[in-house]
Amino acid sequence: MTTAAALREANREVVRQYVASWNTNDLALLKRLVAADVIDHGAYDGQPSGLPGYIDFYRVWHAGFPGFHCTLLDLIAEEDRVAMRWRFDGVHSGAWGGIPPTGRRVRFHANSIVRITNGVIQEEWISWDEHQLREQLLGDGASTPAG
Repeated sequence: MTTAAALREANREVVRQYVASWNTNDLALLKRLVAADVIDHGAYDGQPSGLPGYIDFYRVWHAGFPGFHCTLLDLIAEEDRVAMRWRFDGVHSGAWGGIPPTGRRVRFHANSIVRITNGVIQEEWISWDEHQLREQLLGDGASTPAG
């Protein structure tokens, strides 16, 4: 395996472990995989910068959707970047985004790109449809999460 190919595979493994930390609620693993000065390009208003902001973000999602699962659908690595297409499945059993628990099952898809330096995530960009999630939580219940 060439050095470039080995780096791509190592970076893909960082992302696999990152997603595993979310799925298993393993904050210690998350802390090992994310740089202290990480830049979150999708940070919510008021989110602290760096790793403390990631930890806050992490706790918000685990409080709102305990036991959720993220499934990696695509994982593409090039140089120091890894792109992932993933799916979130969970049950809204805690407050999230100002919405009290609804008990509704939700599913949404997202795309993320991370930049990895020395085996840790240094930056992340994410694109997802928050409106779709809010509609699933607040809608009339007639629609079901998309495949």
